[in-house]
Amino acid sequence: MQAQTRIHKVVLAGVLSALTILLGLFPSVGFIPVPTPAGAATTLHIPAILGGVLGGPFVGGLVGLTFGIFSFLRATLPLFKDPLVAIIPRVLIGIVAWAAYTAAARASKSVLFLLAIAAMLVAAGFAAQILQYSVILGAFILVLAVAAGGALLWFVSRGDKRAVAVAVAAILGSFTNTSLVLGLATLLGYLPLQGVILVAATHGIPEAIVAAVIVTAIAVAVGVAGAPQRSRL
Repeated sequence: MQAQTRIHKVVLAGVLSALTILLGLFPSVGFIPVPTPAGAATTLHIPAILGGVLGGPFVGGLVGLTFGIFSFLRATLPLFKDPLVAIIPRVLIGIVAWAAYTAAARASKSVLFLLAIAAMLVAAGFAAQILQYSVILGAFILVLAVAAGGALLWFVSRGDKRAVAVAVAAILGSFTNTSLVLGLATLLGYLPLQGVILVAATHGIPEAIVAAVIVTAIAVAVGVAGAPQRSRL
């Protein structure tokens, strides 16, 4: 049984790593256009999140390593030619996603409700800041924040802990990628702090929402989430 589990994880890691490379080779799929300063929300971190949720920290870390190496080898910007920026944060994506999924799946209904509210308030807070610079962009992020928060609350209300846990894992996994890459880029002098804050606020949230929607939909499709579990809440 343990041998079968190991084989399953190796195969899963291989498939998701290959998917990461394919997404990178086809920018129209790997980068979804959004009205933010960055211009697109990447999906290359999504296989690493799925690896963490479906296969655990080893699979998630291995797929994230593939993402990091691919980013490093194809880098055109100086910051991504630095392995500390290009690789290390990506390895942690799947590991953080696994930890977040495990913790959220064990949480009570009240805790999950508070997490959904907190996520919506944080995103709305960022939107309020962006409204000072751009009404259209701020309104766009606010709508995304309310929609994502409402979806999480709906999952909580119907008793599906796993769907909420998957969404939380996707959001935190995505924020791990954004915050660590931008944070290290700032510390190492590749980017100015003011520009990093703007990109993190306007780009990180839409990217996290895209990740949450895609990862949750896949998790429901493969049976990891989607079945009501009212008796367990």
